[in-house]
Amino acid sequence: TDTGVAADGVATVDVDVPGITIAGTYGILANTHETPQDLPFDVPVGPLFSFLALGALISVAGFEITARRLLFTSDAPNKVTLAGEGGGFTLRANGKRVIGLQEADFGFEISDDGLIGALLNGEILGPDFGGDFELGGVVAFAIDTTGTGGVVDVTVDFLADGTPVTEAVTIAADERKVAVTEATINIVGTTLSAGSLTFTQLDDGAIVQLTGTDVDAELAVAGTRIVRIDDASFDVTVTDRGVFGVVAEAQVTGPNLPGIALDDAVVSLQINTLSTSQTVTVNAETVTLPGAPLGSPFVRFEVTGDTPGGTAKLTVLGAEFSAERLSFERSGNTVVVDGQGVGLSLQAGGVRVIEIQDADIGFVFSPDGVAAAVLDAEFQGPAAAGISIGGVDTRASVLVNTSDQAATIDVAGAPVAIAAGPFVQVRIADAELTALTTQLSADLWTFEYD
Repeated sequence: TDTGVAADGVATVDVDVPGITIAGTYGILANTHETPQDLPFDVPVGPLFSFLALGALISVAGFEITARRLLFTSDAPNKVTLAGEGGGFTLRANGKRVIGLQEADFGFEISDDGLIGALLNGEILGPDFGGDFELGGVVAFAIDTTGTGGVVDVTVDFLADGTPVTEAVTIAADERKVAVTEATINIVGTTLSAGSLTFTQLDDGAIVQLTGTDVDAELAVAGTRIVRIDDASFDVTVTDRGVFGVVAEAQVTGPNLPGIALDDAVVSLQINTLSTSQTVTVNAETVTLPGAPLGSPFVRFEVTGDTPGGTAKLTVLGAEFSAERLSFERSGNTVVVDGQGVGLSLQAGGVRVIEIQDADIGFVFSPDGVAAAVLDAEFQGPAAAGISIGGVDTRASVLVNTSDQAATIDVAGAPVAIAAGPFVQVRIADAELTALTTQLSADLWTFEYD
């Protein structure tokens, strides 16, 4: 026309940059007008000479970057700017998607040195290798293969005349970053939230390393908290078969149940959805994660003392249990706790009456309370002078029930019936109680707080 030229056409696009391939259907857009033009494609305001791709796919550094509509323009020698609509990417581990993004804002540049750019906003796509692992949150993606980094303008909107509205994103040299904020992770009923998650592809795309900050996680039954992690760090490996890793030692909140408290403790979360055991390093120590049982992932909250060599304290109805380790695992509508190196001291006026030492005790937590039993435990009798009970071979048992409902729990493969509570009892059978020169015998001695 007398005001300029506008044109569109079909083109083949080749990228002569090592490590980058581009596929899609391309057209040529040209416009010297100062207004947008309505051709078979909408041609933005000029001056403009560019390529338009529909259904574009860019493969680079193990990532698949896509765009529903992609505009190639060159505003500097040896550099092409890519602005798009409906941007997305996929990060894979051995061919299986770990995380992806669709309908995102798009901004990239290609030069002789490589590609740099970012995706913002968009809809998150979680893993496609099964329902054991689900992701949610706000995703941002940035990549640099130029080796120098820089600032890239990401197109976040378009004005009515077709002029793009951009947001500047600073990208570090050699960055390969997938960051998720306001993140949630669900691993078969155990939900974690995180201030941020970062995904890094390793081993030539065979695995993805997932790290997180400000991680919270809660183990609950029927809405009742049993144990909770707060403000932890997170390090998980994602493969094409599942995930495994550890939330490192963190602050712990104990059960939201009356008469029960957890103190002097830290907690770690161990995860393995693979059928084989996995080894990870935590604070320079090697931790072996058991393989997931058939049809169910391995998810364990492990509580230890908050000082080196110390013990955690679990208070039940005023009785203080100490434990070298408490391992919490979900079992249907309950949480089963395996206690190792457990002690229990019943005192009167600060003086020991009876004390259980170095026992292995199983607790079962439910919304109604906690039940526990231990059989054949070593003990110490009263600390008061002149009083003793039993001999060197005498053993004690412990029964706990904070609920007004009777319970049955498994101890060493055998069911143990526990009467309705609430109580914490230490029982000694067939023993003599000596007080100075007086000896009393009984079929069963029962010790509990009154």
